[in-house]
Amino acid sequence: MVAEVIAVFREDTASRLEVLREAVRNCDGSLIRAEAHALKGSSSQLGAAAMASMCFQMEQVGASGNFAEAAGLLAQIQKHFAEVGEAMSNLDLGDVSYGG
Repeated sequence: MVAEVIAVFREDTASRLEVLREAVRNCDGSLIRAEAHALKGSSSQLGAAAMASMCFQMEQVGASGNFAEAAGLLAQIQKHFAEVGEAMSNLDLGDVSYGG
């Protein structure tokens, strides 16, 4: 089940980052805010606190309409997602079957 949660996180995040890239390109504040909010929640649930913090900052960018730092912040989020993905790939899940 852990492997499945990780797979869903990776797929969902990749899709949301694509939408976020387009929103940043188009300076679409409401879409930036919505996607960053969703990414903040999912990354927080998986313990990726630094990524969640960056997504919170992006959420604020979308809410404020001040897009000057959006592209740089997006690059940081994408880089951190790659690092989180690599760390998840290196997890030894072993036998995580539920015995209850």
